[in-house]
Amino acid sequence: MTERYFYGLRGRPPGPGATPSIPHEYILPEAIESEAQYESPRQARANPQDTRHGMLIFTHVLSADDIRRFDLRNLNIIRCPHCRTDLSVSESVMREYEHKTEGEASVFAEGFYDAHAGHFESEVFGGFDDGTSLYDQRDDSDTCMSCEGAL
Repeated sequence: MTERYFYGLRGRPPGPGATPSIPHEYILPEAIESEAQYESPRQARANPQDTRHGMLIFTHVLSADDIRRFDLRNLNIIRCPHCRTDLSVSESVMREYEHKTEGEASVFAEGFYDAHAGHFESEVFGGFDDGTSLYDQRDDSDTCMSCEGAL
């Protein structure tokens, strides 16, 4: 399956000079709101205005220069469901590794979600103690660093 990368048209509708001149698919604003297949980019918006004029889908990631030049909104990010913080930026997520021995302290890692690879990337981690202890990463072990909401 070909990768798909989503970008919102906030500032202007598509047309000559208004979008990158590379192959892409255009999605109408109404389809973004109503079709289940667009749930992920819909959730990635900071607000509905990010797709006011529709959405473009490319088979590769656009450069920051293209995003800026065409006034696009990157919808390939993961946002906190509580405060809408972009969780793909540095040190936006705290992950807890719970010690399996009752009463022992947990260890924590700070990082971000890599939206394209689909996993957590640790940036700050002190490591586990002596290497013989057992730790568990629970399903609810990730927390937004902005609002402390469970992810």
